[in-house]
Amino acid sequence: MKYMKEKLGTKGETIIETLVAILILTVSAMLLAEVSAAAVRMNQKIEDVDKNYRDELAVVEKQDASFKGEITIKRLSDGHTYTYDVNFFGNEGDLTSYQAKAEGIEWKP
Repeated sequence: MKYMKEKLGTKGETIIETLVAILILTVSAMLLAEVSAAAVRMNQKIEDVDKNYRDELAVVEKQDASFKGEITIKRLSDGHTYTYDVNFFGNEGDLTSYQAKAEGIEWKP
């Protein structure tokens, strides 16, 4: 009889163990939700940057929105400078290309 009472008293989980398990599951679910939300925000930001890059690249490749300018390059080894008349292509973004005019190349010692 005594053996049966001891066996019945140790059977199952206590309320503390159940509460700890619920707490662990809740914290894990909150962390998972936060990581998922951060991934969605990061993905949206990357999509915006990619769209802007593709828009600027399309303008540069079409060679639209051109304006004229001059580029001066100084050679570090001997100090010679080279000046080129160029056409710039692009918008006001970070991506710009240029094309030298054949008649605009000039060498200055």
